[in-house]
Order: sequence, then C-alpha cells, then structure tokens
Amino acid sequence: METANVRKMVNDQIAQTAEEAARLRDAVAEAIEEGVEAARRSAKKARNIAEDVIDDAETGVRHHPITTVGVAALGAFGIGALLGFLLGRKR
Repeated sequence: METANVRKMVNDQIAQTAEEAARLRDAVAEAIEEGVEAARRSAKKARNIAEDVIDDAETGVRHHPITTVGVAALGAFGIGALLGFLLGRKR
C-alpha cells in the first residue's frame, strides 16, 4: 500500500512539474514575441526618422544650393587641413 502512495505522489509531482514547465514555456514564448515586436517597431521608427532626415537634406539642397556647396567645400577644406596637420607633424 505504501508503494502505491509513493507512486501517486511521484506521479502528482511529475504532473505538477509538467504544468509548471508548460506555463514557463508559454511565458518565454510570449516574452520573445513581445521582444520581436518591439524590435520591429524600433526599426520602423528608425527608418522613418532616417527618411525624414534625408528628405530634409534634399529639401535644403534644393532651396539653398549655393550654401550647400559652400558648406561642403568648407567642411572638406577643414578635414583636409586637419589631416595635413596631423600627417605632416614630425614625430
């Protein structure tokens, strides 16, 4: 009789553990799904922001082409001067 009680207790424990494992599996699957969805939303938001920045830059170039060329030339000159200074120094 005692063996039957031990078997029942073991079987009950196994069933309880299986139920808990199923709950944990479902919780992990839900958390992963939420993470994937959050990553998708973030990627879409970043893409929209990048598109807005590109559109703003294109609009600025169309409306102020001379200023754009001047700023680009000044930036290139500054980078060239900095590189020339850094590479031309004696060690």
